[in-house]
Amino acid sequence: MVSRIVWSLVFALLYLRNLPSFGGDRVYTRAATRMDVDLLRYRRAQARKARGQP
Repeated sequence: MVSRIVWSLVFALLYLRNLPSFGGDRVYTRAATRMDVDLLRYRRAQARKARGQP
């Protein structure tokens, strides 16, 4: 339930970031990129945990 809300927020942010109106907003893009990186690290950690590695 909660993860569905989180994912919808993530996809909404990605969609907003790809709109031309946000093209000049470097601060927003940087924040969104940092969030993407954090999300990628989190997914990798979850995958490692699922395989039983530290």
